[in-house]
Amino acid sequence: MVKVKGSKNGDILKARFEGNSKSLFPNLNKTKAVVLLSIKGNQYCTGDYLSAIIEKATAEFGFTTFLIADEVYWHNLCRDIEPNTSTVNALKEEATLLGKTYFENHLDCFLKPLGLNSTEFDSHLIEAFPLDKQAALNRIATNYEVVFWRDWLNKSNEYLSLQSQITALYQSEPVLAESVQRVASDFVRRHAHESVSNDVLMQSSTNYLIEESPAVMWIAASLGVNFIVYPGEMIASFAASRDYFIRTEEEKSPLFVSISQPKLAVNWLEVSFIRSRSTDNSKPTKNKPSVSVDDHELTRLMRGVTEGIFSLDVEHNEKIRLITDIMLTYQKRKSMDLSEMLG
Repeated sequence: MVKVKGSKNGDILKARFEGNSKSLFPNLNKTKAVVLLSIKGNQYCTGDYLSAIIEKATAEFGFTTFLIADEVYWHNLCRDIEPNTSTVNALKEEATLLGKTYFENHLDCFLKPLGLNSTEFDSHLIEAFPLDKQAALNRIATNYEVVFWRDWLNKSNEYLSLQSQITALYQSEPVLAESVQRVASDFVRRHAHESVSNDVLMQSSTNYLIEESPAVMWIAASLGVNFIVYPGEMIASFAASRDYFIRTEEEKSPLFVSISQPKLAVNWLEVSFIRSRSTDNSKPTKNKPSVSVDDHELTRLMRGVTEGIFSLDVEHNEKIRLITDIMLTYQKRKSMDLSEMLG
């Protein structure tokens, strides 16, 4: 259970990442982390809790991937033990839409480390233009990225080529099969009050774990990720996947991730939170004088600039690069007159 300590009504929320494995690294600023984000069912992946996690991760690690587990969520939407292909595709599409909604609803959280908010991001910079918000965000962010489940899988063509062989091991290898069985059985107990049969709950949870656990641990280890961060304890299927697939360099197999020091890979950090109250004794901050332009004028100017860029006879990716360069400049110098910024 996620711990929230401190003042119950505190207006300041900070995240902490708990785990002894951090002591293995002399400098966390040189480490990589993946933060798992549930699109449903975990309040600590939303709102102020998410903001606190993002603030902590971007300050503590050298690079952080925020992984929105959207498409894989289709298993939790499934109400058939053996769904046909069309049903699976429809459920994946539904889960993907839920993921996009999650991203949109928490865009301010993801933009905060950049000193931007969704109003600036939407109205001033990319409103009504064919620019993907996720792609734009990832281009201007320096030490983090936000990815969806399909993006994550596509980070490793090697894993995709081995996926069917790897997931089959969760049926044949006792240590993997038993870990999934334990977690899925617990899931059924927790959801027994729902109007879904235990058999369906068991099957959907089992399938979910078999897809998610190796994909997260195998791919993360292959990418040199040191930490997996989540507001929740490490479940048995993740632990078993780590221990089974991540081996020393002497234990070579196409299905293993062989690295020199397995203990430095994909260590689980559980998120906890501390609430505190802001004091009235803090010194008031003085607002620095700035030159600004009217919001409507800024939007009009940015629309003109963006339309001009999209009318250029260059590749789409180059157009996106030009727009996001403007975003980055705006982020750094948004207190200055826009005409000077574009000059």
